[in-house]
Amino acid sequence: MKALLTIATALILSAGLSAQPKTTTHQQAERFVGTWRITCEECPGALLLELKYDGARIGGKLNTKAVQGHVESKGRGASVAFALPESWQAYQAQSLGAEDAKEMYMTVSFAKLRDDGTLEGHSDIFIRGYGNTVIKTTNWTAQRVIVR
Repeated sequence: MKALLTIATALILSAGLSAQPKTTTHQQAERFVGTWRITCEECPGALLLELKYDGARIGGKLNTKAVQGHVESKGRGASVAFALPESWQAYQAQSLGAEDAKEMYMTVSFAKLRDDGTLEGHSDIFIRGYGNTVIKTTNWTAQRVIVR
């Protein structure tokens, strides 16, 4: 009987320890909302990324140009993907780099939130006529900007 109580207690305690509160995609998306200063070695200067979440998708601005995207929630982590509207449509249609693409260059960016609250990301560049082949990848980081 004592052994049975010990096993039952161990199971209850281990279940309580392993139970992590699940976060929804909405909660994950809210973590990306805000203004970010993107820096990279190849960038001529800092870029400003403003992300908003409308309950269904991510959108905003990269400097002055509109961007569209989505948040993908994986367990406790999440990632965000975004691009200019034409590039985002091609990304969703899996037609980046198509022969009949309107734009010569298309870029899609991806980022994850680090433990320190910054973003770690990369931007994949595609060229018309080269298909869904990434021609170049640029790594970048971003820090949240406090807007007053």
